[in-house]
Amino acid sequence: MRQIRFIRSNRILDVFGEKFLMPNGVEYEYVWTTMDTAKETLFVYHNPKIVTKYDYPLPKTSIDLSKIEL
Repeated sequence: MRQIRFIRSNRILDVFGEKFLMPNGVEYEYVWTTMDTAKETLFVYHNPKIVTKYDYPLPKTSIDLSKIEL
C-alpha cells in the first residue's frame, strides 16, 4: 500500500491515524510511504531515496472466511 503525504514544519507523518516523526530535511516536502506487510515495516521515501523506516507490527488476529458463504 502506498500513500503520499505532505510534511509540515512539525515533521509529523500521519498514517492511518498513527503519528511518526520525520527526519530533518523533509519539512514542506511530499513523501510517500510503502508498507511491507511481510516484513511488518513502513518505509518512507523522498526523492526516490528511503529517508527512514519504522517497525509496523500488524494485528495477529484473523477471520476464518471458509465458514462464510460468498
